[in-house]
Amino acid sequence: MKPRAIRKAIGKQLRFVSRDLRMIAELADMTSGLPRRLYKELLVIQELYRQQQTMYDKRTHSISDRIVSIAQPHVRPIVRGKARANVEFGEKLAISVVNGYAFHEHLSWDSYNEGQTLQDAVDVTAPDLVIIPKRCWPTRSIEPATTCASAKREFA
Repeated sequence: MKPRAIRKAIGKQLRFVSRDLRMIAELADMTSGLPRRLYKELLVIQELYRQQQTMYDKRTHSISDRIVSIAQPHVRPIVRGKARANVEFGEKLAISVVNGYAFHEHLSWDSYNEGQTLQDAVDVTAPDLVIIPKRCWPTRSIEPATTCASAKREFA
């Protein structure tokens, strides 16, 4: 399909959704309202519509805090750049392991820089446990030279 035809179709679909949201609001006003679960989903759909309309108006394909699931509106896309999947969905979790015990350091549904999380974990975990880490093993996405060097300075 040509880009112009795709844009035209998206505009038409956005107008349909806008009409449907107005009709739902009118029906809700005439009745006793919506059940709590449906009302919550309606709020998510309204925000999703607002995001899509903004992207359509600005002719962009991205927006901050983009909703990708009506059932789980807190889930955000995380760009990974992997061969199998450029984008993944779900939470990012940072853990540290000390003497066989795993400690939860950071959990977020949004994308964040793991390098800063490693340094923060070292700063917080080491004093609490009175343990000086001998090694740090960052993932490939973290710049090991800078992160581990700064962490080793703290241990010395």
